[in-house]
Amino acid sequence: MPVRGLTACVAALGALLLLSPARGRAQESPDLTGSASIDLKGTLAADKAAASEAGWQAITFGFTGQADNTVRWFGVVHASLFDGDTFDARSIILRASHYDPTLTIVGPPELAKKLRDLPNGTRVSLGGLLVISTRNVLLDVVKPLPPPAAQ
Repeated sequence: MPVRGLTACVAALGALLLLSPARGRAQESPDLTGSASIDLKGTLAADKAAASEAGWQAITFGFTGQADNTVRWFGVVHASLFDGDTFDARSIILRASHYDPTLTIVGPPELAKKLRDLPNGTRVSLGGLLVISTRNVLLDVVKPLPPPAAQ
């Protein structure tokens, strides 16, 4: 291919990349301010090893208003934001995972108690409002899920 033809091909490819709608998404980073509606699914576990085995990330839930500083381990298998965005949700969870507790459950009291009292090994779906900068979660949903089907 002559140099002129090669130059034209490279220029055309560059123009396509500049105009591609996926280009902007690839360069964005998650907004780590404000709040977001978050949906988590996973398994409550006795310790970090069990939580790591149950999901792609082991995190902890702390609970406000508890004299004993109860912490629950959770193996995350799914995380998404209100619009179905799993990329940003995973980014938020991974960024918060080095804190202990990873997320603090701030209420309402009846849902926090329900989550705190579920036995280890329970698969659960959680939903609520996450304040990203403080990692506080105001629960809206705590729904135990059925055990996985036998193989």
